[in-house]
Amino acid sequence: MTTEKSKQFKSRMTLILLFVVFLAPGIGAWVLYKFTDLGRDGGSASKGELIQPPRTLDNVQLLDPLKPEEQIYLQKRWSLAYLTEENCNKTCVGNIYRMRQIRLAIGKHYDRVKRILIVKTISDQAQLEVSLKDYHGQLILESKDVSPEFINAFKVEGIEDAFTGGRLYIIDPLGNLMMSYSPDQNPSDIIKDLVKIFRVSQL
Repeated sequence: MTTEKSKQFKSRMTLILLFVVFLAPGIGAWVLYKFTDLGRDGGSASKGELIQPPRTLDNVQLLDPLKPEEQIYLQKRWSLAYLTEENCNKTCVGNIYRMRQIRLAIGKHYDRVKRILIVKTISDQAQLEVSLKDYHGQLILESKDVSPEFINAFKVEGIEDAFTGGRLYIIDPLGNLMMSYSPDQNPSDIIKDLVKIFRVSQL
């Protein structure tokens, strides 16, 4: 093999490798959903609902109210997301707590997940920050900063308004909305699903 051909071969292999690495999380999750019982528990409602096909979300910028100078984006890590109407009421705080505990409970994988609160309208920034003061790392996204299509992607069967549906969602590192969980979902189910996802996405 000549030097020129060798260089071309290495360039092609590098591109292929980058392509595989970039798609690996999504491919791994697809394999998990296609060939395991994730999201399907013999017809039981105890698992999350698989969103088919996955809905791709824009790679929007998120805000950490405790570190406003940091640039954080939707993609690159898995996300747990919850939508609420205005600021953050008692139910909202309860779900923020649930997301935090789920993230902590997945053990060694916890740093692969970020938590996102999508707020329809922030009418009282100070009040919202007070609600989040005990939840370091909780990221915020206000609906005015995204397109209507972005919000509409969270409407699943039986949910007319994503902001009042009370559901938790899983978003993959490519920005694909993949799973949806009812408000009364047992957190242990979500933890098990995430652990399965991480196990397959590392293959």
